[in-house]
Amino acid sequence: MMRPFEEKVALLCEITGVDKKTVQAIIAEIGVNMSRFPTDKHIASWAGVCPRTTRARARGNRADSERGARG
Repeated sequence: MMRPFEEKVALLCEITGVDKKTVQAIIAEIGVNMSRFPTDKHIASWAGVCPRTTRARARGNRADSERGARG
């Protein structure tokens, strides 16, 4: 099923720490059309990897991220 995306898989596999299975999961989850995300911050927020500060931890100045769509 990934055959049509082989070129994109190869490009994404060049990212340090990202292997082929991770790339396949990314493509399966969000596809290859990034036009729906105006900026890189939008996709990071959608994926739940965008750091944020919660009110309860505002004093400690810690940043958390969401778990994303993985459950």
